[in-house]
Amino acid sequence: MTEQSQLLRRIRKILRLTIIPLTTAIIVAVTVVAVLLVRENQRESAVAAARRDAPPAATDTVTAMLSYSSTTVDKDLDAVRGLTGSFQDQYHALVDKTIVPVAKEKGVSTRARVVSTAVLSASAGRATLLMFIDQVTISTAVPTPTTTSSRVTVTAEQDDGHWLISDMTPL
Repeated sequence: MTEQSQLLRRIRKILRLTIIPLTTAIIVAVTVVAVLLVRENQRESAVAAARRDAPPAATDTVTAMLSYSSTTVDKDLDAVRGLTGSFQDQYHALVDKTIVPVAKEKGVSTRARVVSTAVLSASAGRATLLMFIDQVTISTAVPTPTTTSSRVTVTAEQDDGHWLISDMTPL
C-alpha cells in the first residue's frame, strides 16, 4: 500500500466517524425545533380562537340567563343552554328556588343586554371574560322600566367545539 492510499483510507475513516454522527445530530436537532415550532403555533392558534370565539358564545348565554318574562319565566330559563359543571347546577337551583317564584309572584320581567365584553385571559379551551350588562326590569309593583347596569366575570370553557359557561361572578 502506498502512503497516499493509506492517507486516503484514514481520511475516509475520520470522515465516516465524524461526518455521519454530526449530520445525524443536525437532522435530529432540526426535527426537534420543527416539532416545537409547530406545537407553539398550534397553541397560539388555540388561544387566538378562544379570544375570538368565547366572547360571542358567552354573550348569547348570559343574555339568555338574565332575560325572562313573568308569564313565561319557566320556559325562558329552562331553555338556557351553554352552562356546564357545578355552575349549571347552581344556576338551575337559583332559578327554581328564587327567580321563578319571585317573577311569578311579583310579575317581574327583565331583558338583559351585554353592552361590552373584554377578554381578561385566554388559553386553549378556556377564557375569562369581563362583561358589562344592562338590564331593563319591570314588575307589577313598578311598571315603569328600570335600567340597571352591572359587571360580571365569566369563565367559558370549550367542550366538544362549544363554548360553555362554567362560572359567573358579579363584581
